[in-house]
Amino acid sequence: MSDKMRNLVRVFGVLTIVVGLLLGFFLSRPTPLPSQIHSVQRNSDFDPFAGLEPKYGEFASAFVWANTAKDVAYIKRKIDAELSDKVVLRKAGLTGLIASLVANVLSPELWLIVLGAAMAMGYTPMILGAGILAGVYQHFLLDQTFYTGRDPERIGLSVVAGMLVAALCFAPRLVSWLRRKLPS
Repeated sequence: MSDKMRNLVRVFGVLTIVVGLLLGFFLSRPTPLPSQIHSVQRNSDFDPFAGLEPKYGEFASAFVWANTAKDVAYIKRKIDAELSDKVVLRKAGLTGLIASLVANVLSPELWLIVLGAAMAMGYTPMILGAGILAGVYQHFLLDQTFYTGRDPERIGLSVVAGMLVAALCFAPRLVSWLRRKLPS
């Protein structure tokens, strides 16, 4: 491959990383509250914490932007659904863990970041580091979409997903190198 082509691939790789970062950022935006969708002006008299059940106390920060009783009910439903999902995943044990890992591996921003790093770095083992960083980035993006936050052990899943994607990107290069080095 000529130097011009190699540089073009590297530039394309960096652009792919940027697209992956931006895609992740925009896909991880939280869903707007009902009052934000309908452009209701801020009601300074409304207290979202009045009458809030104790079980939501841990997630009080989620109610800060609630402007109406409809917003509060929406946030409560989302929190209840997230907590229910967490219970289901925990009860599923290894199956739930594998399902979460597969969901992380199939994330488009993770693939874009790691593939971009692979192109920019020339498919060196350094892309494993890029995979780890992409996994951490993915975890923090996903954490922003949950009212209840992600469980701390899920960061490990995101990092492992990033490493798996990086390994898949590096595998063809490794196989090619091994074929050249090992006797036939």
